[in-house]
Amino acid sequence: GKTEVKQVPYTTCVVAVGDAVSLENSWRTLGRGSSKQASPKALAALRYMAQKSSNEQQRDTSVPLGGALVDFLLEAAVVQVQPAALKESERLSYELDMEKRLGPDWRTDERIVGLQAVPVAALRHGLVREGKKTRGYIQLPDYVQPTLDVGKEDLATFISAKHQPMLLPSQPWMPSAVGKPEGGYLLANYPFIRTTNTALTYMRLYSPNFVASVMDACGKLPWHVNRPVLKVMEEVKRRDMAIAGIPPKEDPEIPPLPELVPGEESGYTEEELKTMRIRHRNAKQRVRELQSERPTFELKLKVARDFLHQPRLYFPHNVDFRGRAYPIPPHLNHMGDDVCRGLLKFSEKKPLGEDGFYWLKVNLANLLGKNKIPFDDRVAIVDEAKETIMKIAENPLDPEVVDFWADADDGPWQALSNCLEIAEVWKCDDPTKYLSDVPVHLDGSCNGLQHYAALGRDEEGARAVNVLPSERPQDVYTIVLKVVQGKVEKQAAKATGIMPTAEDIPEEEEEEDE
Repeated sequence: GKTEVKQVPYTTCVVAVGDAVSLENSWRTLGRGSSKQASPKALAALRYMAQKSSNEQQRDTSVPLGGALVDFLLEAAVVQVQPAALKESERLSYELDMEKRLGPDWRTDERIVGLQAVPVAALRHGLVREGKKTRGYIQLPDYVQPTLDVGKEDLATFISAKHQPMLLPSQPWMPSAVGKPEGGYLLANYPFIRTTNTALTYMRLYSPNFVASVMDACGKLPWHVNRPVLKVMEEVKRRDMAIAGIPPKEDPEIPPLPELVPGEESGYTEEELKTMRIRHRNAKQRVRELQSERPTFELKLKVARDFLHQPRLYFPHNVDFRGRAYPIPPHLNHMGDDVCRGLLKFSEKKPLGEDGFYWLKVNLANLLGKNKIPFDDRVAIVDEAKETIMKIAENPLDPEVVDFWADADDGPWQALSNCLEIAEVWKCDDPTKYLSDVPVHLDGSCNGLQHYAALGRDEEGARAVNVLPSERPQDVYTIVLKVVQGKVEKQAAKATGIMPTAEDIPEEEEEEDE
């Protein structure tokens, strides 16, 4: 299937190029070359220049420079294209561009007549309407992609991931400083608060030093790439197995819709036509989703490969306007989706101790979707699957066992990571001394209601949201549903005069004394 290349905003290219040239010029101004070791003083000066150049008021020089260089690239960048070898979809794009460059009579233009390979623009600049605004964009035309020496799935290797993980602990945040806040990255200037209102980041009245110290602690926690999981992930991609959330290389076939002529019988019932339209719409929707999922997945893999041999990775954190903490690197981080979480482990291993192995098993059961039963039952499920887990450790893609982890309800790649770790623990003589680096995720249930129940000393509410201990996890949504169902039945009985039977009214669970 054809994969469209995303449009890049023109202004983004201009600002990025201008800032990069300005930063390079600053580095050369300091008298440093790429082959010399930078001194702390030089780094501090360069960081100051980088932050200064990123200020909107200081871009009077860098933005025009970036615009001139991007315009020159659009004009000068050409590739040799063989029109006879183009596909139908690529030919249309090629003809439109040639007509734009050479005029309506471009086919008879003496500059291209007789040429087997025609020089054409490698990049396209266009306009797109977004609401009431018109924005410029730069795009790689369809007819250029076949001239590249890489496949479509490898195009992401040329994309530079924005805001990479750090190799050193993140810099302490100083959100209360005058002007733009400093912290996180050494050179890149990033706000402490994620907001489009720049004034909110200046913090002149409120001191967020305590919150900043928490972000500093998060930014000093070291991680590293999970090599075994990355190896399996790359093999799944290579085989195009399309399992565990890895997008397939080809788009699904879109079933065509029948051509309907007004006034004539179509040969299909209304129900059949409705089903065909739904399938057609769903297939087109899936194609659009894959066009986004593929480059997103490729960027995660790229970051993992780039940092594969680094023993320590750090993720600088900041907060949104509500105070929620997020890692700044967007593509690969420990708060991302299942692919991201499966690719990361703690850098520092620690012994499991008396309870660590127990919680590893609980975590695996949770990932397999068994999170509504008592903890001991979850551990028993993992113990019963020991033979399968040991086979997974030997060959995760064995057809007999691949579904065990690939079909995990709440995280296939995290489940695989846990299976590999649990298998290693089973092999050791003393599990309490085993050094583990696999994260065990624990989450609250309805955190807001938990706080309300605790503040109000509400025992019934606290039990419903698992603030008070119980034999099995409680689900407040199910509890509320039963209450609502009971009230609906009573209201219906009053309206109809028919009293519900015992089977119609859901039974309330008896409360146990704690």
